[in-house]
Amino acid sequence: MKPDSCIRDAKRVPVEKKLHFIFGIYEDVARSYYTVLTFQDQINTTEKVTKVSHQRLGELKKRVGLGKTRQASLIWTKISMLQYRQC
Repeated sequence: MKPDSCIRDAKRVPVEKKLHFIFGIYEDVARSYYTVLTFQDQINTTEKVTKVSHQRLGELKKRVGLGKTRQASLIWTKISMLQYRQC
């Protein structure tokens, strides 16, 4: 299709249809933007939970080594971390 014919065809399209198309694009961009923000928030939350879980795991390992915590607590924490990753 030649550029001239595209321009000619665009001139024939009613203004209402052009506006509807433009607003549709704005809506898609806005929806995508907020989807990205939501995913970024989920990533940040997951990183924080992972960091805290690793700290907790380190503390439990020390406590197990000192005999203040049972091995079962350490295993339970590892299982919980694995389950969280699968979500």
